[in-house]
Amino acid sequence: MKKKRKDQLNLNKKSLIKFTLSASLTCFLKVYKGLSDWHIPIFQAIKNYVSPERVLYPGSGRHITPSLFFSNVCYVDFCKKFEKFFHDKKLFNWIDQNKFYGERTKLRFLCSDFSASFEEPASFDLMISACAGIVSKHCSQYLKVGGYFLVSDAHFDARFVNLDEKFELTGVLENGNLDTSQEGKSGHFVTQSGRPLTLEQAEEKYLFTMKKKRKDQLNLNKKSLIKFTLSESLIKFTLSASLTCFLKVYKGLSDWHIPIFQAIKNYVSPERVLYPGSGRHITPSLFFSNVCYVDFCKKFEKFFHDKKLFNWIDQNKFYGERTKLRFLCSDFSASFEEPASFDLMISACAGIVSKHCSQYLKVGGYFLVSDAHFDARFVNLDEKFELTGVLENGNLDTSQEGKSGHFVTQSGRPLTLEQAEESTCKPKSRWSFKLQKNSMFYLFKKIK
Repeated sequence: MKKKRKDQLNLNKKSLIKFTLSASLTCFLKVYKGLSDWHIPIFQAIKNYVSPERVLYPGSGRHITPSLFFSNVCYVDFCKKFEKFFHDKKLFNWIDQNKFYGERTKLRFLCSDFSASFEEPASFDLMISACAGIVSKHCSQYLKVGGYFLVSDAHFDARFVNLDEKFELTGVLENGNLDTSQEGKSGHFVTQSGRPLTLEQAEEKYLFTMKKKRKDQLNLNKKSLIKFTLSESLIKFTLSASLTCFLKVYKGLSDWHIPIFQAIKNYVSPERVLYPGSGRHITPSLFFSNVCYVDFCKKFEKFFHDKKLFNWIDQNKFYGERTKLRFLCSDFSASFEEPASFDLMISACAGIVSKHCSQYLKVGGYFLVSDAHFDARFVNLDEKFELTGVLENGNLDTSQEGKSGHFVTQSGRPLTLEQAEESTCKPKSRWSFKLQKNSMFYLFKKIK
């Protein structure tokens, strides 16, 4: 495209990123990878088990991921340069766009050494110790009786907490799953001789961790480490061929569709979801508890009945209900379900899904539709639907300003049926029109 046209369309991805990201937010996304942060399954598992009113994170650094799951978090770090980071408006906007709760976000930053007194005792319901050393020594006083302490053993803090009579072990986090069973907890903080880890051994590991001789002398059972990360052997053990294929193609929790499904979940609460032409794309089941997948490829039947796949969904899903996942091996152009059966339908990359499947959506239901294969253009021309919002950078914009200019040519006229059909049969360079604005995904509501 000519540079002038590119500027008019305002579709330059680089300019969009510069417009939406601040220096602080860019730094966070670079270091912690945003929605691909490996801590996300951990915080999700804790949120499913605990409902804390106030959360404390001493030695947090710039790690604001907990605010995606907990509405009221107090971050503590001695570094003064973080003050600007925690007051950045773009950072707050990103949290609001991606958080997994409906309440208003309360985010507080205290510039303090956590070894100094900074808060009233017994003020928090959950405390996090991730990578700031022995946080428990100075900060356990701030946790209420009955509160929970999520603690990493990366710097051996968990070992000292286990030896503190004020605490008892609730569960162990493995592969993003919280195991609270006695069997799951058995063997942790126990040496291979079968004896409980002592204070002297905990201190020895903390002081001499880099010395191989000391490390061998302690001889801890591998299982006794609280692991926040997966070992290679564990990955090979827990993944099936079907799950491996999905993770390779769609990148698991790094799937670029995740912010889109999350934004839709925050706006819509569907009981039943339909995904025609889904292929192996089971990411919607992380956000919606009842999804029906439709594809004509018979080899996908084995994929959708894989137990490891269900286990992965259960470990990583963003809801508490039981997952209902159904697969229909059918061409979606054939009749496969009763009309008006679903509250949400997804059209991602299977062509013009709307032509055959809009009948299955209830009046008042929503249609998440991609324009990658120009399906959104045909939906926009269907009088049974009205445009609800536009998805840009994982954010659902339902404002009139946000919707303005979409499905409108640069001459100011609405896109016609002939032009929509032209999109499907001619290369873009030969189209007789150009759009003012275009996005990858749109949300429509069925009104008739």
